[in-house]
Amino acid sequence: MSAGLVTKELASMFQEMYIRTYGVKINWICDAENGYALKGSEEPQIGLASTNIGQLAEPFVNSNRNIFMDRYFTSYSTMQHLFELGLTTIGAVFAHRRDVLACLLKVARRDFYSTLAVYMHNKKVTMISYVPKKQQFSSVGFIPRNVESR
Repeated sequence: MSAGLVTKELASMFQEMYIRTYGVKINWICDAENGYALKGSEEPQIGLASTNIGQLAEPFVNSNRNIFMDRYFTSYSTMQHLFELGLTTIGAVFAHRRDVLACLLKVARRDFYSTLAVYMHNKKVTMISYVPKKQQFSSVGFIPRNVESR
């Protein structure tokens, strides 16, 4: 098995116009290298993402693996809990979450090719920001002239 795990959410939600009047939501944790489904859950429950990811990652505690998550599962508290269990996580975060830093909410004003990352180790949070330098263009005027050959 690889050192990475991927969480996925498959959903078929309720839509009134169709005959089916129910929704099915299945959560999976898969091996990142070969895509094998390692554990899944389909139990009807109140869908707290932190509870779901905790149940899915339970067999992999202290295995020193990376868990890659999408926006549905990722939150600061979930990542902190998994870090305490010996798992590292990488994921995108919804901007409307309560635990998102204020400087991360101003992404629309950042340069297109800029990078902003937050890293936590030993309960110390490190934020990395990279903004490329503005390219300076110098214009040179060129006027062709006839040069006679000697």
